Amino acid sequence: MNRRPNPANRRSSLLALTAAGRRILDAATQTVESELRTWLAGPLPARSLDELAAAVARLRQVMQDARAGTPTG
Repeated sequence: MNRRPNPANRRSSLLALTAAGRRILDAATQTVESELRTWLAGPLPARSLDELAAAVARLRQVMQDARAGTPTG
């Protein structure tokens, strides 16, 4: 991971994945997606998957709107 000072806030840093980090993330993403297909797509009908996806998207939006996980101060 590369770290550099945040020009908008001297108390924080901006982080970026290195090429090696990107490869690790890509491999992990493939693993997670495969497991999700196994545990969700197999047993749940398409309509239930659509409803689950909509609910998760809504939760994500609520958290983004609330800036959950965003450092303060």
